[in-house]
Amino acid sequence: MNEEQKDINEFDELFKANDIKPKPEEHKNVTPYFLAIMYYLLIMLVVSTIIGVVFLSVPDFRKDLDQNDLLIREVISDASVIALLPTDVYQTYASDYESHISYLGDYHGFSPLYQDYAVLISVENYEGYAYLTNGMDQLDVTRLEIILSGTKTTWDSLQRFDIKVFESSLHPIPLAGSPVEVNTITDTSIDLSGLASALWNFTVYLALTPILALVILKRDITADLLVYKKRWNEFIPAVLIGYALVLAGNFVANFASSLIGSFLGHMSTTAANQLSIEQTLQSNGVVLMFLSAVILGPIAEELVFRRSIFSIIKNDIAALIVSALAFGSIHLLNESSLTGVLVNGVVYIFLGFVFGYIYIRNKKNIAVVITVHMISNLVSVLMAILLI
Repeated sequence: MNEEQKDINEFDELFKANDIKPKPEEHKNVTPYFLAIMYYLLIMLVVSTIIGVVFLSVPDFRKDLDQNDLLIREVISDASVIALLPTDVYQTYASDYESHISYLGDYHGFSPLYQDYAVLISVENYEGYAYLTNGMDQLDVTRLEIILSGTKTTWDSLQRFDIKVFESSLHPIPLAGSPVEVNTITDTSIDLSGLASALWNFTVYLALTPILALVILKRDITADLLVYKKRWNEFIPAVLIGYALVLAGNFVANFASSLIGSFLGHMSTTAANQLSIEQTLQSNGVVLMFLSAVILGPIAEELVFRRSIFSIIKNDIAALIVSALAFGSIHLLNESSLTGVLVNGVVYIFLGFVFGYIYIRNKKNIAVVITVHMISNLVSVLMAILLI
């Protein structure tokens, strides 16, 4: 008996022992996979919206965002933005946002706010100016005045982002006579508190994941787990190689995102989805967010974006493209601009390609890619917590 036949016999014995029929190589009945996708969309687009509206109606779950909050969020969403707030005013907001932005102590009573990334890209000399930075990763007042006077309007010669200066109508900037265009924020908004956001995510995934894993696609996930029941020596290397591919993919994706941002004159360094997760991790709902992001989320997403899509679309290349685009799109629903979608979308889409490749590489075993996805999210969550 050759080694291949021996593996087949062992595989069959596993199913006999657990009274489960092995799934056929080609799925003839795609109804469960269509059902899984429809259920996912129902929960994520309809039920999730309803829960969000209900939560926003509860005063204790709601967080009012004033002009200063929105001003700071402009900085977080775009590395080409400089915003100015009175120094004493900013100090009251610093604890919520300081993990994303930096500020110069005082500029005529104001704190210029900027992304750390802006410092990194601005150390290049361009026409005699090292924009904003003084070589010590801090904004320099004299160089800031070059920007605010309108003398220079780009960061550097390599990545020519147009400078956008923002102010709040509550705190206008004293720039009388300056040719620089100042964008004034006058609106207010509302958002969920960190705890409410965590509870919202957990409730959505609690309604989604158990039904997908234990009802609709129970047979699939059980069958794939049984493959490695007596072969942990193969499962662990597969997971480690898969995670190495994720790390490599993230490096390539972030580089591609930087190139696209440079071309578009926009560099969004914190996706809206990522910002929401990070702010939730600062709240009392950190445990709920951890369960959603590290356990429930990866199971649901892999069952839908890999197992279901690859089972419906028989051509692996076509399925890989569709699953990556779908995976990326669902993570960009909160982006407020087209440029933000393009710049941040490449990261999520490329990550979808990587997960799809891992799935194909491991003979479409969903257990492997779910575990890799969990580890990837676990590392991201832990890094976010440590950096907060």
